[in-house]
Amino acid sequence: MADFEMSKRKFDNLENDQLIVKFPPRLYEIYGEHESIDDVLQKAGCSEDIKIKQGKMRILKDKGQWIFDETIDQVIERTQSLLNALEDVDYIVLVGGFSESKYLRTRMKAEFGDKVVEPTEPRTAVMRGAVLFGHNPAAIQTRVSKYTYGIATMKHFEPGLHSEQKRILIGGRAYCDDIFEKHVTIGQEIIVGQSMKEITYHPTIAKQTQATLQVFASSKEDPEYVTDEGCQHVGSLLVEMDTGGNRNFKIKVKLIFGGTEIQVKVRDEHGIVIKDAKMKFLD
Repeated sequence: MADFEMSKRKFDNLENDQLIVKFPPRLYEIYGEHESIDDVLQKAGCSEDIKIKQGKMRILKDKGQWIFDETIDQVIERTQSLLNALEDVDYIVLVGGFSESKYLRTRMKAEFGDKVVEPTEPRTAVMRGAVLFGHNPAAIQTRVSKYTYGIATMKHFEPGLHSEQKRILIGGRAYCDDIFEKHVTIGQEIIVGQSMKEITYHPTIAKQTQATLQVFASSKEDPEYVTDEGCQHVGSLLVEMDTGGNRNFKIKVKLIFGGTEIQVKVRDEHGIVIKDAKMKFLD
């Protein structure tokens, strides 16, 4: 596998006419005890493209390209979709072990031209970036939200506006359950450490002593309910509160986006912080 990893990086349909990988003679013998490798290659129609001799598997250029084309096609397609969604992209930086593949680089440059940048030692670029960020979190000043984030809540039920399936009764009052209260939108640019809008919530019963805030993420821009397709539960936060029997008691919730975490800060109606917790972003 390690040898294939090295061969994968070296293969380029422009420079080499073969992908050469070590194939231990003992492996050839073990496989041959069950079935002839030559017969298998013949049945698969690969006998002319793949030869195994003297401890090496030699794969001709066209078949070598075929091995990688499906993956590279997906990389190019995904990159193009991002370019279509974003504005003013100056560079495409190739990172990770596969980005050392000469064939991948050739295909990417053919597709995207001078935008493609090859850093030194791309296989360690992600790790080095993580280390640099650990030493200096302020190095990343903004991030683009990968998901829409919000909190599950209930609101007074409004016929025609809310789904009957979400209608519940509490203390003789009708509420709509599982509403996705949006705090940040997918694709929104966020300054690290920035507080999003503070949203006010009320208890559903006068003598309520605690509330569970459930944070959700959605792949959609405007989810209606936290049960909608594409919604995922990020985490929960138990908030203790003393309403004093007042149904109009308020708790104010805001999300603060850090480098790798979401901070959830809860204040009571007097401005006193009653809960402060952090949750990881979804990958």
